[in-house]
Amino acid sequence: MAADPAYLGEPAPSTHPRTRAWAWVLALGGYTLVFAVTTYPLWSGKVSAVFDGDSFYAPYHMLLGDFLRAGRLLFWNPWANSGSPDYADPQLGMMSPVTMLFAWIGGGTELGFRAYWLFLWFLCGAGALQLARHMGAPSWGGAVVAVGFAFSGFATGHAEHTSQLYAFAFVPLVMWRWDAALLRRSWRAAAEAGALWGLSAVGGYPSIPIGTAALAGLWAVGRVALSDPQASVAIPTVPPAARWRGAVLLFAVMLGVGLLVLGPNYLAFMHEMAGFSDRSSALPRALAVYSNSLHPAAITTVASPFLAMQKRLGRLDLWAETDVSSASLYMGAIIPVFAVLALVHGRRHPWRWWLAGMAAFFLAFAMSRALPLRGWAYDALPPMRFFRHASFFRAFAIVAVGALGILGLRDLARDGHDVASGVWRELAWVATAVGGLALVAYFSVATVEGDLRRLATSHAMAMWLGLAALCWACAARPSVRRAALGVLCALTAVDAACTAVLSTPILYDARPLKRASWTRLEAAHVRSLDLGPHGLARAQRTPVEIDDSTDPNNNKNFTIKLPVVDSYTGIRNHLYFDLRDSPLLSATALGPDRMWYAPSAPTLLPSDGYYAPFKARIEELGAPVLVVHAPSDMIRRDLQQQPGPTPEVVRQLRGLSPARSLPVQLLEYGPTALRFRAVAPGAGWLLVTDRWSRGWRATNDGQPADVMGGNFLFRAVRVHEGPNDLAFEYHPYGWPWLIAVSWATLFSVAMASAAAAGRRKAGRKA
Repeated sequence: MAADPAYLGEPAPSTHPRTRAWAWVLALGGYTLVFAVTTYPLWSGKVSAVFDGDSFYAPYHMLLGDFLRAGRLLFWNPWANSGSPDYADPQLGMMSPVTMLFAWIGGGTELGFRAYWLFLWFLCGAGALQLARHMGAPSWGGAVVAVGFAFSGFATGHAEHTSQLYAFAFVPLVMWRWDAALLRRSWRAAAEAGALWGLSAVGGYPSIPIGTAALAGLWAVGRVALSDPQASVAIPTVPPAARWRGAVLLFAVMLGVGLLVLGPNYLAFMHEMAGFSDRSSALPRALAVYSNSLHPAAITTVASPFLAMQKRLGRLDLWAETDVSSASLYMGAIIPVFAVLALVHGRRHPWRWWLAGMAAFFLAFAMSRALPLRGWAYDALPPMRFFRHASFFRAFAIVAVGALGILGLRDLARDGHDVASGVWRELAWVATAVGGLALVAYFSVATVEGDLRRLATSHAMAMWLGLAALCWACAARPSVRRAALGVLCALTAVDAACTAVLSTPILYDARPLKRASWTRLEAAHVRSLDLGPHGLARAQRTPVEIDDSTDPNNNKNFTIKLPVVDSYTGIRNHLYFDLRDSPLLSATALGPDRMWYAPSAPTLLPSDGYYAPFKARIEELGAPVLVVHAPSDMIRRDLQQQPGPTPEVVRQLRGLSPARSLPVQLLEYGPTALRFRAVAPGAGWLLVTDRWSRGWRATNDGQPADVMGGNFLFRAVRVHEGPNDLAFEYHPYGWPWLIAVSWATLFSVAMASAAAAGRRKAGRKA
């Protein structure tokens, strides 16, 4: 959608609208060219993903592709950690139409994952380009902003974290439609913002959509309370009470539509995690507030992407509480300079100072060890208790500064031809001051030597000094100003290329060994979802002959469809981790014979207090024992507040006899179904060492059977003497209604938007 000249206070366009549209098409083309050239190593297949992109997100994306090509949705993953309800983990995107589309087209290949990764990365800049267009920036300025967002410290830092990149890519798009809703009092635009926000939540790391909602709320307060003096008089003439009431209703529409879209993941998360994961409860305050906070000195990374990269090049002591992926605030040299210009040139515009205050607020929120905002939010707002990584909130500081940069570019495009405005001289002074501070910061923090340091120094000097020199030349000689815009775009392209090279240690893995490893994995790729041919066999982890990574924490076993005890997951359970790390305990869930029978089993609370004597008895015997837990106890959220076992229960646990392995005749074994025949020596209990979850239902000889918790983590059912025909089926929460409502909401909003666009096009032709 084109910018609204009435709102933006711009003069009426002097060119035909179609010509202006072509200017933005060229801007998109320029951004696309810069992005394609800069990311050539990735899309050409010369390099591979690194860290989490390689070991976590790529295998999951490939697995989703296998499910979709088989005509199925991925609800339960039997290959991860003895089974996992992965559809309920929002960051995996199993219910995201965007993720599913790329996974289906990619067909479960590593190439398909790279295409998905590149699309998300590209979308970071494409969304910023649309926001710049909406806010009235010139087309060349929109291209500058797009490149700055795509190669910002957040996008490059979290390129390995697909879910963070996914959520960040939608933020500019959400703010584009949300700002349009506020300024035009448009219910449809608010619904579009909500649909985009909900879409960002069904495949993104949860804290970022939560932060996006906070950003939208603060943005609305500024828009209502601090009207832009250059804006149309239509907004100030609306009574204040009506403006506030309208903004609240629009925000309710945005949130309501978004909640309908994100329902399948988040409602399933709240339902399925109870009894399955520690994430069903709030994180401890210290972990949520202080984990991976942004060090205050990391603000110097505005000067150069190299400063944060030093943490990968030997400076392990640098900003120790901040991970290397989360330390950078870099967004190019041009955006910060024009952001300051927006404040200097428009110093009487309170809306701009509100944007600056928003940037400062989110930076303070990210600096959770040094400043208390994150802790206050944890105490006051329950949703803030379920995620960590406070440094992720620097994303919204980048967005706020980017919005200021757009306004600065708008000022230059509008007033640059007016000698009396003095905007070029202001820009020259701003570029000199900001560049000087940036270079002081760079040389104060940069200490690691080597080839990257030499490139970083040349890059910093060229960008900051070159930009200042260009601005002074334009201030002194108006005749060079038109050519200077081309030079400015060229500087942006060079900045992106240098940023990509300087960020290589956290962007790509260029080792031939890694490409060879993926070649072997692709050759060994098993697309079938049927576990039956391999029986109940389960390994400890991915074998080294498939993935020779030095880090055993990976999901490469998904590609060969090998169930394992130890894979890489975001759905954590401390008791499962203890079992995983204990050879004696994990042995019960390994190998082809992992069904266990006992004639009797005590019913315990599945809490830490009961787990300790249970584990002690197994270690004493050197063999498994069997205990069971009522389903209602498995999902209790107050387990750790309950008293430990009484002395009588401890004596009972110490008297438990070893359980015996029970061979079974496997009839069916798939992701959401398990059927087998077991011949029990007598009435008793059977422990099935697949993870317990609320979605599992069972029958024995065709009659419903209770699926109890077994040994704190697994499933247990009663059996009778003789043959038992047992069948387990997984029933996803809310299926199919939650997904139907989510996708129908997205479809309805998309159709309404398409219809409105068609009416506008018909009106222009008329």
